[in-house]
Amino acid sequence: MDTTRTTELRSLLDQAAFAARAGYEEGGVPIGAAIALADGTVVGASANRRAQDHDQTAHAEISAARLAGIDVDLRGATLATTLIPCWMCAGMIDHLGITTVVVGDDTSWPDLTIDWLRTRGVEVILMDETPTRALLADWIAAHADDWRPREPDA
Repeated sequence: MDTTRTTELRSLLDQAAFAARAGYEEGGVPIGAAIALADGTVVGASANRRAQDHDQTAHAEISAARLAGIDVDLRGATLATTLIPCWMCAGMIDHLGITTVVVGDDTSWPDLTIDWLRTRGVEVILMDETPTRALLADWIAAHADDWRPREPDA
């Protein structure tokens, strides 16, 4: 991957991390996502808003897509997320035609969605985003009853 693209993807992941930290400061789960169109225009960045909005579907990826709006075509877009997408979010990524997913943490949530996204033609780029991983680990320790990861599919 060339230096310019790496810098752009890192910047998008930084925006997702900023959203995660902001959500954490609001009392939410510190997971963030940001979406950029092919030309680099960021059209949505949000934290996981499950706690704030009392909405089980308000994951960071979905919240960022909602901010982009119904009139924005996300085919060919890039989504950066601080945590591996769950199955619901992976389905949304596929459905909307997002072609690149940048993942900051692929270890805190055990799942096989990365492999599935790749079978759907999505480029998945793993970038180790340690600061948000540590923040999420702290949140999980303090909210163990609210953290219910599934067992990974075989």
